[in-house]
Amino acid sequence: MFGQTSVMLCTIILSCLLALPTYADSDSTAHVLKTRQDAENTALAFTGFSKLKECSVDTAKSIKLVITDDQTPFLRDSINGRECWQIEIEARLELEMWITPDSLRDISRKFVVLLDAETGRLVRISSVLAEDYEHKPLKPSAEKAENSLRQMREIFHGFPDEQPVVSFLEALDHVVGSPFQAKEIYAWYVVYTLNDREEPHPVWWIDLRGIPPVHLIDPERGGNTPIEKLNHQRSVIDAKTGQHIRSSNLPG
Repeated sequence: MFGQTSVMLCTIILSCLLALPTYADSDSTAHVLKTRQDAENTALAFTGFSKLKECSVDTAKSIKLVITDDQTPFLRDSINGRECWQIEIEARLELEMWITPDSLRDISRKFVVLLDAETGRLVRISSVLAEDYEHKPLKPSAEKAENSLRQMREIFHGFPDEQPVVSFLEALDHVVGSPFQAKEIYAWYVVYTLNDREEPHPVWWIDLRGIPPVHLIDPERGGNTPIEKLNHQRSVIDAKTGQHIRSSNLPG
């Protein structure tokens, strides 16, 4: 009798554990963003911009919209068709690790934060200083980006439910390439693996585009490679520790 009871209890416990949602695929509505204020507060929490001396939310531009043509690798099908809050934040970056002329540090940037209205998850952060510029690197399609990332054994598994320990602002301090000089900044907070052996974990995946090309810093590395192949860099930062995991100018 005791043996049968133990088996039953183990079966029940195992069934409950298997039924628990993971941060990668849970569709929890615990963080529904019902109001504009909810969305703006969540955007500030993800970015970490509330710590900045100069930061303001353009409340007039806080709107709801439906995403229709997202190209995030691996995740576009779970994004397109979703209702999101779009929050615009004007901020002057303050980063401790970067030695940068004051003329660049004084630049105020507009950041656009997209948040899933139903789950409160961060879809994307973007900041574009210039829509068009010389040697602008072309963005690969989601399919091409996925193929490139798979070759490097990198996979996005979903969006974390929990807030990051390391904010976007803090993660920027650990990227390769200067955020102050980037014409474009794109960031995703995703569940990620670098190889098949590690457990999926939350990271910041940050893409800087329109930065000084690498051959201007190190001519031997640049060679005869076109500038648009060298003037962008994406970095992967552990969202729990702030540790730099890897950087590459692929895909793109």
